[in-house]
Amino acid sequence: MSAGVCDPGGAPHMLALPAPEDASTSITLDVSTGQPVVLDHLGPVVVNSDGTLARIANWHDMSEREQQVTQRRIAKRNMERLQVLNRPADGCAQPADENLVAALKPTEALAPTERRDQGELPAPRTSSMADAWDAVAGEYAERVEPFTSSFAGALLDLAGELDGKRLLDVAAGSGAVSVLAAIDMGAHVTATDFSEEMLNCLNARPSVRFERSAGTAKLSTVVADGMALPAEWSGVFDVAVSSFGVIFFADPEAGVREMLRCLKPGAPLLISAWGSREETAAFQVIPTAAEASLPADSLPEMKPKRADGSPAGLHALLEAAGATDIAVHGPVTRTLRAESAQAYWDRCALGQPPTRALLATLSPAAAGALRTCVIATLEARFGAGAEVQLEATAYFATARRLTDFQAAVAAGLARPSGTTAPS
Repeated sequence: MSAGVCDPGGAPHMLALPAPEDASTSITLDVSTGQPVVLDHLGPVVVNSDGTLARIANWHDMSEREQQVTQRRIAKRNMERLQVLNRPADGCAQPADENLVAALKPTEALAPTERRDQGELPAPRTSSMADAWDAVAGEYAERVEPFTSSFAGALLDLAGELDGKRLLDVAAGSGAVSVLAAIDMGAHVTATDFSEEMLNCLNARPSVRFERSAGTAKLSTVVADGMALPAEWSGVFDVAVSSFGVIFFADPEAGVREMLRCLKPGAPLLISAWGSREETAAFQVIPTAAEASLPADSLPEMKPKRADGSPAGLHALLEAAGATDIAVHGPVTRTLRAESAQAYWDRCALGQPPTRALLATLSPAAAGALRTCVIATLEARFGAGAEVQLEATAYFATARRLTDFQAAVAAGLARPSGTTAPS
């Protein structure tokens, strides 16, 4: 059956399941009755980014909870990949086969009020930022985090010794910083995010599962709004960190204030932020291509919706939030690598909510034109099928919560040492 994937010449490719590795282990089914056969025991079908189909080899080794989480993630990822595969690029796309769409849906039962007809696609969840991140969690963990995580070690090094300390990771995402701090550096980590699916990705990481199965886990996850963390966390943590997280909050200052509130007096806070447009070439290809290939009146606001990540901007943010001992470190530069121009496009189109939001505003023809422009631009620079290498620069900021004495001085309830009361 065809899912409408086209090659440059316009001929549709056929999707096919891979052949079993060992014929002796394959399953033979009697379908002579003409009745449909449900293959739930094989696990969910996975749509690969090239349009082929596969299944999860270790499905039977997963716990029931892991199967439920994986099934939700695979269902979302399949629908997203089908949408990309069927998006008109050269005017040759076909509608996805309805039977294929139905076959790729999760088989778990829906509540009576949530039941859908077999051929009906689930509506995209775009009602909030949390939903937007839920929708890309699996793709983000697979495609985006390998680059953002390359900054994690250098950021955590600024905290000093972490062994045995309680660390709060705000906007933890799929968990690169949390896992490094807990498993490699010995911290007792509480990872928070407003996206439940992001934290599901964190909890599904093999290293986390192993630590928990061995009874040595030092990491817990809590779904929470970083601008309104639990009240009972006041003064609890030895370190608070947010890696490319709080800078994207609707109110970054409120997020920093919450991190400071949750720290013990005098304890350190660390955040990372992206540099200017000129310093982040890795993220400018699609915005630049959109400006070059699309009518100006069809473009949404293209400015990044994040806090100013410059040294001056970070210092001002932390000062406004009430931090002390503020220092900015950097620039810190890493190279984003994608195996091809198409892989770079997939990374952004599937794993980044801002790019997905941009594409959602465009017609299929405009989205296809943008994709063509991005791939042509990258292939002109790096070569057709060649690895894409683009740099991005970040800055790290460190600060501390005021000590009790500093807080008293700031409130006018105490005098700095060496001063006398007015006569």
